[in-house]
Amino acid sequence: MELRNALSYPRANALFVRKVLSAQCAPADAIGNCVCITGPDIAGKYQVTTANPADVNKMPAWGVIKKKTSSTECKVQFVGEIKGMYALMIPQDVLFVGSDGKLSNIPPAPSVGGYAFVQAMGHVLSDDALLLMPTFSLTKRIG
Repeated sequence: MELRNALSYPRANALFVRKVLSAQCAPADAIGNCVCITGPDIAGKYQVTTANPADVNKMPAWGVIKKKTSSTECKVQFVGEIKGMYALMIPQDVLFVGSDGKLSNIPPAPSVGGYAFVQAMGHVLSDDALLLMPTFSLTKRIG
């Protein structure tokens, strides 16, 4: 029996296909922020805001802001490979929604007496590429 690399299967390559959707965001939401969906699709655009692991209403994150087309419109990547947007990453690291709402290789720590939801968002492929594959299973850490 021949062992094959998972990426040699045709269906596995679908993981690298970028899924990007248009969204309405807040002016303070920045490129690279993890976002959660806060409202329905209106005229073809989801309503999103920066995810916050310390706020149950702003989790789970569904994707990352890839581009801002105006102060309140953005393109959100929900799954797939992201290249050149992040630098100096360590291959094979797991990425989480960080306490600042950006991707981090360190899970968010709860404040004293508070909590933080831990959500894996993907894996680092190389020093400037990652595979975005959000999990929607949240772990609550209590401080």
